[in-house]
Amino acid sequence: MSYVPRSIAAFCAWAIHLVMYVARNYERWGIPPPPESMDADVRRLKELADKCAVPGHTDLDVSAKNDLRKVVEKDLRSYLRGVVLYNDGITDDDRRAMSIPVRDKVRTPVGDPQGQPKAGITYPGRAQLQLHVQHVEGTPSDARANYGCRIYYGVFDAGQPLPTAGKELRESRFTRHKKELFDFEQNDSGKTAVFCLRYENRKGKTGQWGPIVSAVIP
Repeated sequence: MSYVPRSIAAFCAWAIHLVMYVARNYERWGIPPPPESMDADVRRLKELADKCAVPGHTDLDVSAKNDLRKVVEKDLRSYLRGVVLYNDGITDDDRRAMSIPVRDKVRTPVGDPQGQPKAGITYPGRAQLQLHVQHVEGTPSDARANYGCRIYYGVFDAGQPLPTAGKELRESRFTRHKKELFDFEQNDSGKTAVFCLRYENRKGKTGQWGPIVSAVIP
């Protein structure tokens, strides 16, 4: 059974509490913080849900609420799978406080990632970039640890200095897929998107920074 509440009211209450709890404890757990956009999306969803719960709302309000619910749930599940659910440093009490599954006690040793990933970029549509995750030849490869990647990224205006190191990129997204689609805002067209990848294992341990890549958003 899914740990994610089904009703919109319960989902919003759970998501707000979860993001706040993680924000207070991520340093103790040694994991990346939730993206700032996640907190903003969760609170915006709560506003839309409250608006749709009383007379006077429109069909557009309901559609916006439903669409944002899907985005928020996808982002929360991705973040939790990436650095929380399988992290041995997060206690059962923490898990109960967040209303997420308590882990079983059977552990499979997984080493820290050692290799480097890189990304190729294609252009599937307007304001879209598709990243193709690849392994950097000549760097160590361990299938037990290299099952996922954290993609660090940022969007920069024309003429703005671009980062030269992955640690300068503030936003991040975890994925296990070999292809990852980025949908940007329409007004980001013409700006430069910068990406840098690191392998990440179930404990949230990251490997070496891969090479920085960039592309102009179409």
